Amino acid sequence: MFYNESGRLRSIHDWQGGGLLKVLCYLILFFLSFLVFESISVIVAVGVALFALYYFTVIKPSGKRL
Repeated sequence: MFYNESGRLRSIHDWQGGGLLKVLCYLILFFLSFLVFESISVIVAVGVALFALYYFTVIKPSGKRL
């Protein structure tokens, strides 16, 4: 269930609709940081970090990374 055909642990890209699921996971993490920290500077830092994580892990349709 958690492993793909090659025996490796599934990543978020292996699931159908992985891009949407990834964005939803990042939004949930962002809102959790808001509930936990309630500090504007920390929330902005978490938002920037999550955006950077998403930006550098997105796979272009051609299969090349950004």
